[in-house]
Amino acid sequence: MNRNHLCGNMSNNRRLLWLVKEFGLTSAQVASLCRVEVGTVSCWRKRPDVSSSRVIPNGSLELLELKLGVRELEFHNNRKWCDEDSYLAPD
Repeated sequence: MNRNHLCGNMSNNRRLLWLVKEFGLTSAQVASLCRVEVGTVSCWRKRPDVSSSRVIPNGSLELLELKLGVRELEFHNNRKWCDEDSYLAPD
């Protein structure tokens, strides 16, 4: 599944709502995957015009996408993971 193709330029919260719908996730499941409280996810899912709404942080969204398999693990500076030695190989 290519997240960039499917989600395009969606805001983080719209991407969250798309993932919830696409994978049939509950707020409790999202909270468990993102390691946050269910109340936090409830705030992420609220309309932006609601005073208690919050934007899902980039890191939380990335973690969710990684766990759901819609994003691949990326490393900075074009480093590659060395599975056999469990370390980042130098450039």
